[in-house]
Amino acid sequence: MRIRGHFLIPTLSYLLCTAACREPKVVTGRSYFSAFPDGERRHTVLDSYGEGDTLSASGVYDFTPIAAGVFPVLLSLNPRRGAGQVHLGDTLDVERGAWLEVTGVTATRKVSTGVRGAAIELKVLRVLDWQIRRDISPCIQRAQREYRERRDRIQQAIDLEGSKLQLPARPEWSVLVNESEGEVVVGFRAADLMYAAAVDLVLDLERCELENLYAGQWFKGE
Repeated sequence: MRIRGHFLIPTLSYLLCTAACREPKVVTGRSYFSAFPDGERRHTVLDSYGEGDTLSASGVYDFTPIAAGVFPVLLSLNPRRGAGQVHLGDTLDVERGAWLEVTGVTATRKVSTGVRGAAIELKVLRVLDWQIRRDISPCIQRAQREYRERRDRIQQAIDLEGSKLQLPARPEWSVLVNESEGEVVVGFRAADLMYAAAVDLVLDLERCELENLYAGQWFKGE
């Protein structure tokens, strides 16, 4: 999803932690992904590989909707291009949100569109081997806790006149690791018919401390 338009956000200076916590940097006016050329749009990593190529890919294990189904994927973050994805040909016995290193062979898979007899071709990585790079669940749990503690204040800070959009108590989280910067990015997107919002929490990969917080709401139209 590409964020369109500009964030309209008052100051978030009061979203800081109490004196007992490390004070995060609050970033306003743009999303975490605004600095990347493709914004929030995920590029497909396997587009640059041919059929039968062997490669290793690193990323966070997740699922993504494609046509009429939901398929496993590795989500990665390239420091030059931004968010990327590697579609997997196999479902792995690991929890969603695990940071993995996967070795496999590229292949083409036909995916039903839900219309009788219609299908699309999807380039996937047939998994030969995989391993967990590091347990990042403490960082994910820390981000979720930080969000719960700040949700009401974030809501107040990003409210726009005329908007009835409410930040969810239990968002559908998305996780990325920016290894080059030593960051874990835990965020979500929310929307109704008229407005959309983005919240990203950026934690230090080593200490799982909240470093930056991005939040914004914008008018997207009907």
